[in-house]
Amino acid sequence: MRRTIFLLGLCASVVLLLPAQVQAHLVDTRCGPFYDGLCHPFVSPTDLMIILALSLLAGYAGPSSGRTTLFSVTLNWLIGTVIGYTWLSSSFAIPVSMAAGGSLLLALLVMANQRCPQILLALLGMSIGLCFGLANGAEFGSVNGGSLALAGNVTCVFMVTACATGLAVKNHDGWKRIISRVAGSWIAAASLLTIGWELRSIYAN
Repeated sequence: MRRTIFLLGLCASVVLLLPAQVQAHLVDTRCGPFYDGLCHPFVSPTDLMIILALSLLAGYAGPSSGRTTLFSVTLNWLIGTVIGYTWLSSSFAIPVSMAAGGSLLLALLVMANQRCPQILLALLGMSIGLCFGLANGAEFGSVNGGSLALAGNVTCVFMVTACATGLAVKNHDGWKRIISRVAGSWIAAASLLTIGWELRSIYAN
């Protein structure tokens, strides 16, 4: 079982490392660039889904794994955004279908009630943080106040990961674990819909 989990995690990491060109979609909150970055994951379904899926999976493994994943994701997301903002162009991005595929794999592990090793969760957090951070940093580099948007984006990642991981840790025993598994099923369903929509757009063209 551990070998299967490891292979699934490795596949998800590889999928996330494949960039492609997409259009920028930084939200305008009219409250300044920091809040634009803060709200960005909520208008980027693949960003939010993969953060939530990984957080729930980490919470299953206990408080220690939850804390490790929290700081692994946030720190590497910060590093990725700084690199992307400084050196990459706005054309660098994670393909929507592949990002949704990564969140689908993680959500399926949540649904299956699997506990991943702490080292695997840390590696997944590192891969996801770096890849999505690079894409977000490249996007913020093309807008005014990009550095503030970057700070808001990383703050949002920390807050969402902390809340979702805390929820999973608190509800990891008995029937309460169903709450996290149901949330995982919603993420999996949303990921499938996202993949289907992207494939539909590809074949329509």
